[in-house]
Amino acid sequence: MVVLAGGAWERALGELLTSAEARILLGGISREALRKRVLSGSVLALRDDADLIRYPRWQFDAANSAPFGAIKRLNEIFGEAGLDAWTLASFATTPQPELGNRTPIDSFADADIEPLLLSAHRTVADLKR
Repeated sequence: MVVLAGGAWERALGELLTSAEARILLGGISREALRKRVLSGSVLALRDDADLIRYPRWQFDAANSAPFGAIKRLNEIFGEAGLDAWTLASFATTPQPELGNRTPIDSFADADIEPLLLSAHRTVADLKR
């Protein structure tokens, strides 16, 4: 994957939160609680070249600030294939044919996430070729 400067990634992926911003958004949780969510896969964390960790804003539901449940499933799919969080983030912001050319982000709140998971599996298979 091509490494882009921070501003270019933010333009491509949308708003990237600092740890402090993500913790506030999640109700003022501790650093340890955020770290546990990252380790469990329920929150996506992106480590940049400066060793800073950023959190894509789009993974949190605007209605209640909780991470979308699809994040954990996508982390599992991409992680089991040995693909990193940046690859998952790129996938999430790219229109997918299985989603009617919507981005995965636009489908996170859908009642049926099977098309999203199908798209993730197809993408992973394509990337592993």
